[in-house]
Amino acid sequence: MRLLIDRVAGATAEWAVMAAPLTIYFLFLARFVYHRRRPTAVSGVWNMLGVFLAASGFLLLGAPSWLAAPFRAWGDVAYAAAYGAYLCLLFLVVLIVVRQQRNSLVLLNVNPNDFASVMQEVLAEAHVDYTATPGRIALAGGQLVIDLESSYVWNSVVLDWHGDDQDLRARIESSLRKALSGVESGKGPAALLLVMMAAALLLFSCFGLALYSLATGIL
Repeated sequence: MRLLIDRVAGATAEWAVMAAPLTIYFLFLARFVYHRRRPTAVSGVWNMLGVFLAASGFLLLGAPSWLAAPFRAWGDVAYAAAYGAYLCLLFLVVLIVVRQQRNSLVLLNVNPNDFASVMQEVLAEAHVDYTATPGRIALAGGQLVIDLESSYVWNSVVLDWHGDDQDLRARIESSLRKALSGVESGKGPAALLLVMMAAALLLFSCFGLALYSLATGIL
């Protein structure tokens, strides 16, 4: 029975540590992004790096890293080599996924309806011919295409650019960022949801660390 309690306490404490970066990420978004009065624009690369950083606890200590666990039977050196190989594979996956986000722009804390109005004004001022269909905007006769993914729950819009006219993209993005700086963000459920998720993770972490402390006689 004592062995079972020690194992449960150890596993719970480990999960509490893994959840720490995700808890901080949720609180950061709630306080410094969704608590602001203006939308936040961030490149897809930085947005994805933030997601990987939030998941770093699970990636470094969680289930994916358990692929190296069987090598413990062959000694510390074998396990260290296997875990090092896992880290190299993880770095490669992160690099590939992040590079795929180079053509994305993520808008946070903006109502999709407000974005649609602002985007129409930006395109009109840029004197660019465009065709808008649900989830897509084709610019300059299709030379540049923007795929859109919107969320009313998270008050976010993701723009995924396709095409070779990088000058036009830079001009539109610059105008869009400037226009959004004058838009006041409406209230949405995102901030509350993020705080609730962070609170749940924090309570779980405190419970796990307290259980571990009691099991090991620290308290």
